[in-house]
Amino acid sequence: MFATKSQRYSTTFTRLRQSRITYRRAQRYPDGEKDPWGREIREQTVLMISAWQRGTIRPWSADEAKQFLGAARPDPLCAAFVLLILYGLRRGEALGLRWTDIDSDAGTVQVRQQLQRIQGQLILGPVKTRAGQRDMPLLDLAREALEGRVAQQAAHRADMGSA
Repeated sequence: MFATKSQRYSTTFTRLRQSRITYRRAQRYPDGEKDPWGREIREQTVLMISAWQRGTIRPWSADEAKQFLGAARPDPLCAAFVLLILYGLRRGEALGLRWTDIDSDAGTVQVRQQLQRIQGQLILGPVKTRAGQRDMPLLDLAREALEGRVAQQAAHRADMGSA
């Protein structure tokens, strides 16, 4: 059985709390003495937690991106992958796009909302910052990918028939 995220956090915090208690007890009673409960106090190692640091990010080269998009072409999310690579959208921003956000006539893509997973539920919400609300030009590669997705959706609708 796998532990849930909250159980893992709880276990981690319990260990940290126990480590702090042990360290404080060792500070209070010098080495070799006993605490009031008769337990011998030995030298304790202080728990050191270093700050998390992001590793170096190496963006894909143009050839690597082309290779990935070529392999992803049959995937229903291929248009989302194109938008992620071309515009540098966040994952939630790409998944939050609606067809009304894409204006083929004006040649723009409007980012106004994002899809988030909050407590196991998918929720549409505003983008993180005001600067996150932006209009971008609809590039030819993105237009082709989106038109391909429209064709896929139309084919799926035709396969399902009328309800």
